[in-house]
Amino acid sequence: MTRAQLIQEISEHYGTEPEYIFRDEPDICVFRHAGNRKWFAIIMKVSGRLLGLKDPEPLDVVNFKADPLYIGSMLREPGFHPAYHMNKTHWITAVLESDGKRGSEGPSERKASGSAACAADEDIQMLLDQSFELTAVKGWHDKRKSLEETEEWI
Repeated sequence: MTRAQLIQEISEHYGTEPEYIFRDEPDICVFRHAGNRKWFAIIMKVSGRLLGLKDPEPLDVVNFKADPLYIGSMLREPGFHPAYHMNKTHWITAVLESDGKRGSEGPSERKASGSAACAADEDIQMLLDQSFELTAVKGWHDKRKSLEETEEWI
């Protein structure tokens, strides 16, 4: 999945547009919940070296909030790295496709070559959904339902 495809997917599926909140960093955009303003995805361009790779080539990446147990298993998959510039216990970085190219090597080949593989589209989609849920307002639906039931009773 490319940066443009991910931005389109988030806009269509979650109804939120990218926010470019860093004036001096036009390659960084965040996606937030409308209600609580919490970030659920951050898309940016970073040097491969900042992800622990030998190749300094700039890469499009996305950070997602995820369950810490899930992060441990995802880090063994191609295209995933400890979160760049975020809490590494609760966030993970996925490498996005660039110019339609997809890295296909496994973790050991990727590490040996120092290049970046891209994360699988289905893994990105699953992490996007998980991140959105983990950062959502907790209990809002329960409170709303309770209020609606109270109004009907009165």
